[in-house]
Amino acid sequence: MVGLYLDRSELYNCVTLSKDLLCVFTPHLWKYVQILCPPRKPFRHTFRSIPTQEQRDTWFQKLKRSIEAGGLDRNGQYVQNFDCERYEAVELLAARGETCKGIKVLKLGSYPNPDVPSPKSRKFAYVPPLNLSPLILILKRNIHLRHLTLVGRMLDEKNYDFFQLLQDIPRSIVLLALKDWDPIKGKRGYNRDLRAKEYELGNNSEMDLEEQDGQVDIRFPHLKELCFSDYAIDFNKRTTEYILKNVPGLELLYLGDTYQPIPLKPLSKLLSRYCPKVVHLSLLHWTGCFDSELAELMDSGKAGWRTLDLSTVGNHRDESEFGPLSMAALLKHGPTLENVYIDCSRKFSDLECQVLFRTAPNLQRLHTYGV
Repeated sequence: MVGLYLDRSELYNCVTLSKDLLCVFTPHLWKYVQILCPPRKPFRHTFRSIPTQEQRDTWFQKLKRSIEAGGLDRNGQYVQNFDCERYEAVELLAARGETCKGIKVLKLGSYPNPDVPSPKSRKFAYVPPLNLSPLILILKRNIHLRHLTLVGRMLDEKNYDFFQLLQDIPRSIVLLALKDWDPIKGKRGYNRDLRAKEYELGNNSEMDLEEQDGQVDIRFPHLKELCFSDYAIDFNKRTTEYILKNVPGLELLYLGDTYQPIPLKPLSKLLSRYCPKVVHLSLLHWTGCFDSELAELMDSGKAGWRTLDLSTVGNHRDESEFGPLSMAALLKHGPTLENVYIDCSRKFSDLECQVLFRTAPNLQRLHTYGV
């Protein structure tokens, strides 16, 4: 309607200005492509309302229409951060994102997660494996990728193409996160006596560790941060070992599992042998482990721990878990310790705190919680 009151020269100027503004703002508009998926667990603290599933579906459909209309064909070179946990987005990015070769941060998933009980049966419905070819193609295009997060079923190491996927992860990455892949989510049951026997028998991967000692090619030479979050290490041993054997420069390791206790013994051996530079450890849900297991994990930090964050879920604590062996292992790292957070049932005595402060001159934060 405004155009009815403008002459031809004024309309021309408006169109020219619109084109100029589009050229200026397009790189910024396409720099971040992000569609938030539903959280898998409720947040304890939030200052804004969480979008509904209907809103997320609407956002994704708008993004899909934009991509199908050629949005990525024209502007893919501006995309630096792509975050969408729907596998349909992976397929779209592979098919229409030929110009997306400068992505620095990539977070992809396989939502919606189909591993839910069948309506006609209490058993889980059969779910065919994902076709990982689109994801592999995306990784091959973005050879300068820095941060990579993979979520859900795409992490199934039984998938025929999964180890090809690992080999095609760019060598440039500095952060790798594997999240939300636990096929049976806490339905294993838990037998502490059985775990004690397994701990005494040791881990069967020792032979594999010896065989790999002579390897020359390091797959992830620049990786500094590694995250396993709600990731079933016991169901994905090959993947865990492959990654930890190829990150000699690893500095920060995050382990978190809200479904089951984390098996610490095999991780301790891998860290001790292949990750000599790791100095920051964040461990969520270490309850159910033994004092000797936790002590062995802390002893695996060959460079000396600077950060030890040992958190638990809820009130699942046992007095025998952080015992004298763990305390002795903690004191060994006193000269390098800067931040310590220990959530356990065992209360630290005044004497132990004094010894810790004397042996840790660089300590900046100390938090211990005892029931």
